[in-house]
Amino acid sequence: MNVYNFEGRYDMVKFVKLVAEAGLYVHLRIGLYVCAEWNYG
Repeated sequence: MNVYNFEGRYDMVKFVKLVAEAGLYVHLRIGLYVCAEWNYG
């Protein structure tokens, strides 16, 4: 079962390129939430 959909309006590569064309940056965090500056966070 594929739970990820990167087609059509969910095309991540197209989105990142569009953001770059606008002169902006994408902060992409892959994986679980990690908050290293807090204890047990």
